Amino acid sequence: GAGFEFLVSGTGPRTSELQAAGSGSVLCGRFGLCDIVVGHEKRGGVEGENLLIGRVQFIALRTAHEVAIFDCWSKCGTRTVERSDGRAPLLSSRPGSRRVLLFAPGERFVLEVGETARVTFNPRAAAA
Repeated sequence: GAGFEFLVSGTGPRTSELQAAGSGSVLCGRFGLCDIVVGHEKRGGVEGENLLIGRVQFIALRTAHEVAIFDCWSKCGTRTVERSDGRAPLLSSRPGSRRVLLFAPGERFVLEVGETARVTFNPRAAAA
């Protein structure tokens, strides 16, 4: 399909719940209207927002040939920590070194934002 499937871990509000977005573009961040909401966490028993994660941390766009992740503004950057294409580099986009992160449309990949928040795209695809 043209949309996305993803799992969020290490952050709330919808941890470890398979989620989907039907469009070819999604927003990820703390803002409640993002397609992928991250950064709502409990620290020291207190619910709050992790301000290391941007209101809009990154934008993901799907084309017929690739998935592009755009993080051109966040405070802490977006890091690739795992991908099913084991030969491909684990790139990041961070302050002072911004880049577009590119993946194959069906590839399983994991992005980390803030300190512990992770988003797994195509979680049902086979890992390498």
